[in-house]
Amino acid sequence: MTDLAKDFRSTLTERCTLQTPSVITQKVSTDGTRKWLFDVGNNNAVETVFIPEDDRGTLCISSQAGCTVACRFCSTGHQGSTEI
Repeated sequence: MTDLAKDFRSTLTERCTLQTPSVITQKVSTDGTRKWLFDVGNNNAVETVFIPEDDRGTLCISSQAGCTVACRFCSTGHQGSTEI
C-alpha cells in the first residue's frame, strides 16, 4: 500500500500480520447449509455460515470472536467465551 506514509507502513510491518485464517471445522447440512469455524489467533474463533436459497445464497460472516448477536444458526455467539 504505497499510498500510506512510510513511517506508518513500517509501524504496520512491526505490529501487524495479515494471513488467511485456518479452518478448524467445516460442516455441511442436508439442506446445503455450510458452516466453517475459523481460527483467528489467540485461542479465538469465528464462524461463517452459507445458507443456500432457491434464488440466492446468504453468507453470514462473524466479525468478532464471542459475538453476542446469537443468531440461531451460528455457534459463535453461543460459545460462552472467545476461546476455541
